Amino acid sequence: MPTVNGKKFAYTKAGKAAAKKAAKPAGAKPAPAKKKPYQRLQKRSRIKMSAAAHTQEFMGRFEMLERLSAQLGSRPDAIGLLQKRGHLEADGVTWTEAGALRNGMTAAERALGRAAAKSGKGTAAYSYDARSNTARLK
Repeated sequence: MPTVNGKKFAYTKAGKAAAKKAAKPAGAKPAPAKKKPYQRLQKRSRIKMSAAAHTQEFMGRFEMLERLSAQLGSRPDAIGLLQKRGHLEADGVTWTEAGALRNGMTAAERALGRAAAKSGKGTAAYSYDARSNTARLK
């Protein structure tokens, strides 16, 4: 018969279950798997995000394509997404009027604009968190 912690167990379902129970300390729970920030974003937005989704690079004006490329991990994917949103023309180089307006904003201004459009409140009612690239009510 096999032994676990000095106790003998038979080759039965009950014996195997008792062996598993005896191998774990009393009251121990398995540690939950931690989700990485980009995995939470991926589930929420349904956009393929890379590990660099929370990049602190390319935060300024006229850097929207570079920032999105860094977040998605691929420049062609970023161009395709901007074309789908109507911010880039079909040639992948020329900005549309709406795209040029968004590209002229900083990451903070875009986040504040998203939050204001969603809630109907003004951008002055929000503060920007650069770490998560989100705006929260003051």
